[in-house]
Amino acid sequence: MPDFPPPTCQEVATSSHPKQPITTALKQKKKEKTGQPYTSKHDSTQSQNVNWKSPTFWPMIDQAVKEQIGKPNLSEIIQTLQS
Repeated sequence: MPDFPPPTCQEVATSSHPKQPITTALKQKKKEKTGQPYTSKHDSTQSQNVNWKSPTFWPMIDQAVKEQIGKPNLSEIIQTLQS
């Protein structure tokens, strides 16, 4: 099994907000059809917050919970997931 580098915080945040790249692509296509250049300050910024409710992260959360012994400690789970 190949070892992959762990994702950066930016990659995790971006992957947990799938709506942003989709809407950016749609807006860009719409502008290209009208012949106008597409520029958007808002859409070009990277996501910084992680949506932990995204189904993408459920396996990671389950693994962090299973690694703990005894009663789950929520603050330790959060620290594990953020690192």
